[in-house]
Amino acid sequence: MERERKPAWSLNPAEVATSSQASTARRRGKAAQSRALDVTESTLKLLHLPTGIEVTGGVPAGHHSRAEMRRLRDDLHRRLFADLERLVARHLRVPGRSGP
Repeated sequence: MERERKPAWSLNPAEVATSSQASTARRRGKAAQSRALDVTESTLKLLHLPTGIEVTGGVPAGHHSRAEMRRLRDDLHRRLFADLERLVARHLRVPGRSGP
């Protein structure tokens, strides 16, 4: 007889609120100069609504293209979501997920 395996616990994305703040410092004197001279940075915050646990991170300031900034923000979101999932699992004492 085969035992039924429970699906691994994971954080429900619908229970997570995301907020972000982005800023651009204009380093160019004239509009005709390249946008590559601008310095951009971004901050991202994820909040687990049922528990109130939040994690925050940021993309450091730099000369990022729009595509590169999008990729960096997506990477940051994945890392923060994994951190939030670990913290919520510890808080809820999920078996097998509440270790360090």
